[in-house]
Amino acid sequence: VAFSEARNELAIGSSDDTISLLAADTWAIRQRWTAHDNSVFCLRYHPQKTAILLSGGRDAQLKAWDLSPTPPTLVNGQSAHWYTLNDLCFSPDRRYLLTASRDKTIRIWDATNYRLLRTLNAARDGGHINSVNRLLWLPNTNYFASAGDDRSIIIWQLEN
Repeated sequence: VAFSEARNELAIGSSDDTISLLAADTWAIRQRWTAHDNSVFCLRYHPQKTAILLSGGRDAQLKAWDLSPTPPTLVNGQSAHWYTLNDLCFSPDRRYLLTASRDKTIRIWDATNYRLLRTLNAARDGGHINSVNRLLWLPNTNYFASAGDDRSIIIWQLEN
C-alpha cells in the first residue's frame, strides 16, 4: 500500500497482478489495472512527480506508471533484479531510488530517469546473504537501513 497526500489516494498492489487506486476519503476505486506478470509487492508515489507511481513485484520488474490518463500508462519498465523486487525507497533529497530484492542485492537508481547507478551485494560490499526485504532512508541524512532474511539490519552510507 502507498499513500499520496497530494492526490488524496491510496495505491494497493495485489497478488492477482493488479494495482488499484482508491480515493482516500471515500474508499471508492478510481482505477484498477493489470500491472505485473505476478504479485505486486511494493509501491511508491514519486516524491517529485505526483502523477507517477512506481511498482515492483514477483516478476522482478521496476515499473513507473503515469496516472494522469485513464487507464494509467507505463512510462518506464525494466528488469530491475534477478528475483522478486521486495521494496522501494527514495532518498530524502529525491535524487536516488533504492530497490531491495530476493536476489540478495540492493540497487541504487537515478530517481529522474531510472538508470541503474550501483548494485550492493554481499561479496563486494558486505551486504545481505539472503533476501533483502525492507529499506528505510534515515531522514535528512545520507544513511539508509536494509533488513533481510539473514536476520540482519545493515546501515549504509551513500557517498557522493
